[in-house]
Amino acid sequence: MKHVIATLKGDLSLNLKIYQAMFDACKRADLTILNSAKHDFYPQGLTAVIVLAESHMTIHTYPEKNLGYVDCFTCNESNDPRRAIEILADFLNCEIKGLQLIDRTYQENYERK
Repeated sequence: MKHVIATLKGDLSLNLKIYQAMFDACKRADLTILNSAKHDFYPQGLTAVIVLAESHMTIHTYPEKNLGYVDCFTCNESNDPRRAIEILADFLNCEIKGLQLIDRTYQENYERK
């Protein structure tokens, strides 16, 4: 199970383009789209989620800062969420300014404090 969190930098002012690019990126990364939702903020910005059979992809944009925060989680070892985010960045002509890969494999040794 892999969870990728990334920061995109670029022109993120066209909400419809961003939303469509998320679908295109998921399809190109061989992820299975089940459902989606979005909210357009006034005067600018977008929060969107695509629900995947493998888990999800989300984005929160701040066009006034040319920033977007994306995460993609997959529980299927054959899919790479980094690929989906890289494809999304390419579609949007954005730079990936930061990327974290989190291994979400279940661990028995957690102890609550």
